[in-house]
Amino acid sequence: MDLVELLQDFRLELTDLKYDHPNLFKRATFGLDLSTKTLHGMHDEILKHPFKNESQEIQFFKQIKPEPYAYWIYYKQVLYAEEFSEVCLNRVYRKFIQEKINELHGFYREHKQFWNYIQSNGSDLDAVYFLRKNNREMEISSMEHYRYHCFSTPYDHTHAKLLALPKLYKYFEKVLFDLDHPKEPTLDEGPDFGLPQLQWTGSKVALIELIYALHHSKILNHGKHDIQEVARVFQRLFGVELSDIYKVYGEIRGRKKTRTKFLDELRYQLNLGLERADGI
Repeated sequence: MDLVELLQDFRLELTDLKYDHPNLFKRATFGLDLSTKTLHGMHDEILKHPFKNESQEIQFFKQIKPEPYAYWIYYKQVLYAEEFSEVCLNRVYRKFIQEKINELHGFYREHKQFWNYIQSNGSDLDAVYFLRKNNREMEISSMEHYRYHCFSTPYDHTHAKLLALPKLYKYFEKVLFDLDHPKEPTLDEGPDFGLPQLQWTGSKVALIELIYALHHSKILNHGKHDIQEVARVFQRLFGVELSDIYKVYGEIRGRKKTRTKFLDELRYQLNLGLERADGI
């Protein structure tokens, strides 16, 4: 497989990733693995089939490698930020994110001239920027694993990071927005969705009687719902399992004295509470 095919495969898998993993953390985890796999594959391909000329070398380090490398940088920073958010207070996290944004601004200002060269489709300095023979000795940090001599040039890392900037800006700005506009918890977020945990301590028959009362009154969704949908909401709300609700409903219908035993008790207790509040 040649280098162009590796890039095409990367793009296809990246597209699938966006649809298969809507959760950001999982998408970033798989995205980092995909980027790493692609870069390793490209590195191995170069070792097996060296460039025939400098034009091929420039094309790779200018047009091919920076794309998966940019995603590697992006997903690496997203994962770090997501993990950091789990172990610090919001004010500390906000400061961390703002510092990251400032770093991006600084990096862009430092390399603006080079970015203008890339954006203008310049080629007169390609040999300076994208040939390995022009590499200088440099410190290699943990964020720059793919800068060893045989697989890097003076500016392919800079190019990749500049490509990653828009995605990182968008991510960090969204983090700040979410910190300023926290979501209201919803039932879809599971049993611990941010509200106090309440336990139903009455009988299940009483709860089913209440559910059917709400169902028949048509005050939920104007009556456009299934009784099982109402039951599921109450199950999750109170952490109680409600099975055989139809059977229980049949038993309620078959009561001899009063069918609305629990509702009558609720009515009595409410009136009693109102009288106590009035000092009667």
